[in-house]
This record gives sequence, C-alpha cells and structure tokens, in this order.
Amino acid sequence: MPILTLPPITGLRIAWLIPLLFLLGMRVPLQAQCALSCNQNLQVSLDLSGKALIMPLLVAPNADNSCPGPLTVSLFNSLGQPLPNPLTCAQIGQVVTARVRHTTSGNFCNGTLEIYDALSPSLSNCADKFIFCNEDSSPQNVGIPTGSDNCTAPADLTLTHFDQETSLGCGTFQSGQQVLKRIDRNWTATDDEGNSSTCLQKIWLKHITFAQITYPPNRDNIAAPALECGQDPEDLDLTGQPTVNGVPVGASPECEIAATYTDQTVNFCAPAGYTVLRYWTIIDFCNGTLNNHTQIIKVEDKVAPELTAPDNLTVGTDGFYCTGTVNLPQAIYSDNCSAVTVVPSWFYGTGYGPFSGVPEGEHLVTYTATDACGNFTTATMMVKVEDTSPPQAICASDLQVSISSNGVGYINSNSINAGSYDNCGPVFLSISRNELDYAPQIQVTCADQGSPITFTLRVLDAVGLENFCQMEVTVRDFLKPMLQCPPNLSLLCNQDYTNLSLTGQATATDNCALKSLDFQDIVNLQ
Repeated sequence: MPILTLPPITGLRIAWLIPLLFLLGMRVPLQAQCALSCNQNLQVSLDLSGKALIMPLLVAPNADNSCPGPLTVSLFNSLGQPLPNPLTCAQIGQVVTARVRHTTSGNFCNGTLEIYDALSPSLSNCADKFIFCNEDSSPQNVGIPTGSDNCTAPADLTLTHFDQETSLGCGTFQSGQQVLKRIDRNWTATDDEGNSSTCLQKIWLKHITFAQITYPPNRDNIAAPALECGQDPEDLDLTGQPTVNGVPVGASPECEIAATYTDQTVNFCAPAGYTVLRYWTIIDFCNGTLNNHTQIIKVEDKVAPELTAPDNLTVGTDGFYCTGTVNLPQAIYSDNCSAVTVVPSWFYGTGYGPFSGVPEGEHLVTYTATDACGNFTTATMMVKVEDTSPPQAICASDLQVSISSNGVGYINSNSINAGSYDNCGPVFLSISRNELDYAPQIQVTCADQGSPITFTLRVLDAVGLENFCQMEVTVRDFLKPMLQCPPNLSLLCNQDYTNLSLTGQATATDNCALKSLDFQDIVNLQ
C-alpha cells in the first residue's frame, strides 16, 4: 500500500484533514476482507471464429466468494503491452497475462494463459464425380475440395491426397451409368497448427458409347477450312480425331474402346493438291460392336509461285539489218508445294527464242509462272534493240575538181560519197582534208592544183555511230586566160610598128595567176 505524505499542518488545512483521515481509516478493513487468487497456465482454445473471450471468473474462479462485486480483466503480452479481448489467432502460442481486478477494493491478481487452436479444418465439395474413362482424372481436372479453418487462410491450408483404384470391368453400373473403374481419393486438409481433417471423394470412370463420340469435321472448305499444301494430313492435331468432351477416344486403355482409320487419296493437282478420304472405325470391346465414319480432308495449293523477272536486256542489231535476234533469259522462281512452269510472252511470240527480226526500240516481255494447281504470277522486263552497227562508208574514186572563174572550187560530201548507207536509216555526210574539221563542203583554190589531195568522208547515222573512207581529189584549172588585144591601127610607112607605145599593148586576165603575156608579129608585105 502506498505511503501517503501529508503537507505541514496549518490552521487552514485542519478543515479538510479530518475527513481525509476518516476515509483512510475506513479503507484498511475492506482490503483485508477481499483476497483474489488467479489460476496459472490456463490453456485457452480459440472458437470457430478464431476468437477467445476471457472472462474474470475464468482466471479467478473464486472471486465471487472472496470479493463480491464487479470484476474486470485486462490482458497483456510478455512485454507488458495490452492485448485485445477477445484474443485472436494472432496470440496463438503466446503466454498471456490476465489481470483480474476487484473494482470496489482495487485488489487484483495475475494469471497466465496459453492460447491454442485445437479445431480441425473443414472440407467441402468432396462429392462423387463421374468422368469419361478417357478424361484426365487428376485433381486439377476433376476438382479440388474447398477447405476452411478458423485461423489458417484457405490458400494456406495444406491439401494432400492419395488414390486407391478399383477396376470394375464391363457391365458395371453406378447410378444408372456404365462404369469401368472407381478411384477412391482420400483428401486431408491440415492447418498451420497441425490440425487435420479428411474426406473421401469417389471418382467413377464412365464407359463411352458410340452416341457420345464427336467425329472430327470435314476439312473441305464447307464444314472447316481445307489444309494448305505442306500441311500433313497425318497430323491429327490438324485434322482431328474422334473425341469425347474434347479428349481423344483412345487416350486411355481403361476405356475398352479404340479408334483406327484408313486413308484413300484422290489426286486433282498432284503433288500439291489432293483429297484424303479417311475411314474411321470405332471398336467397343465391351460388346464387340463397330461404328464407322468417313472424314473428307482436302489439301489445296492456293498460293501462287514467287517470280522475279530477269534484268532488262539490250540487244544489238544484226549486221546489215535494222533488227536484232533475241534470246530471252531465264527468270528466278520458287513455289511452296509443286513444280512451276515459266513461260515468257511478247508481241513476237512465246518461249525463250531465238526471236529474229525484232525491230529497233523497246519491247515489253511478260513472264508467267504457273504451278501444278493453276496458281500463277506475272512479272515483266524490257528488251531494247538498238543500232550497234556503224554505217557503211563508200567513197568514189578518180575525182577531179575544176577551178571556177573566181579562182575557187568546192568539193561537196555528196561528190565523194558513192552510196554510203546505214542499216537503220539515213546517213549524214561530211568531209575533211585534215581528219579533224568536217563540213558538208570544202573550198579549194588555185593553190591546190598539182598533187592529189586526200579527202576523208565521214558517214554518221541517227544514233551517232560513224564510219570513214578516203579518196584523192585532183584540182584542175581548165579555164583559159581572157586576152584583150589593142584596136587595129594604120601607121605611116615611116612609123615603127614594133613600138608598143605607138601600136598599143594587149591585156589578159585569168582565174588563177597569169603566167605570161607575149606577142608575135607577122609581117605581110603585099
């Protein structure tokens, strides 16, 4: 009991001190009359809700006799921290201090509690299941029971099972259904405290009847799309097989039933396109009966070949003709399924050639690649026939050019040309006397008389190809000088007729240089 320390007694405090002493004097007998005793190491189990409400009399069962009146209980963990009441799953495994206090007297005692979870989990959804004999009997497919617990979350419960199988054979019925096997699946659910519970689930494997079988659809572009070439009809993942609930009929030897098939192939554009007639036979070993079904599987090639045309081709003309001979090159092609035929075609025919007489210019060629099922692709290229032959240059021979009255003459290219020609069109002529400067005509003068002059004829065609020939040209002056005599004159006998200043002098001109001017007198003495 705490010791009360009083302040110094003065006259002012006498008034309140007397009542206080009275009260203190009255308390001592009450405490002595109320003695509480608390239980130690009580084991408390949580209820279905995971809680435990701690009442004062649970901890101090004799409190009603020793300390009549209201009682309270307070709960603390090992660190002295208060805990909620009721206690929860969070206190499992803890030692809890429970303090029971007598409200009137203030007396209290402390007891200790150990919190336990002794309740087992509960299991539901453990009912019997019927599945077909070919179906997966694993818990993931058949179903897993649902567990619940007062303290452990359903996802944290440990679920285990073991199976016991019993083969039943043909002719066994359960709930009106023919069954071939029973699986007794024993489930155990264990919570975090090791409490466990069990349930028994019976799984009955049903026999398959013909009416329950679903046959694969026809792959004929009606019931289902046809296969593409390259896809294997033997691949049952593609073409399908008889199933029950989506599981192949012959997936389990438990079923006493089997599925087999034979194929007949009908070609329509082999090897890429064909139809398979698949004859399915289902055998029920329980009654020895058969069931047949025909499945149509069509394999088609609807993809055209890939085709790359050759690069554009340029061909020269053939010699003296303005046409070329063309051999078309091979194209590059491929196909996913079957053989391919590639045929080029153009205005001058089909095939690869040779094609003769193809005129100068550009010509479109179309390549067509066709596979065995009639799918085709086209690609184009250009053939250019161009003039690659230079013109033929022909020069005349023994050409003479005369000087005209003005002392010059002209040699035209046409004068030298003796029939030059080109295979593809007109030619353009020019001449040169130094093989550098060409012109349609070249002037010659009196100075060119004498030795023959070599002239070169250049023959040019429309595309710029050229050829040359040469000839010698002799320049001649065939014009005589023009002579003007002085007028007739009568002289006296004593006059000198040899005196040119008396008789006059003749004059002469020539288109070229005048070489000389001379005279001769003829005397007539009649």
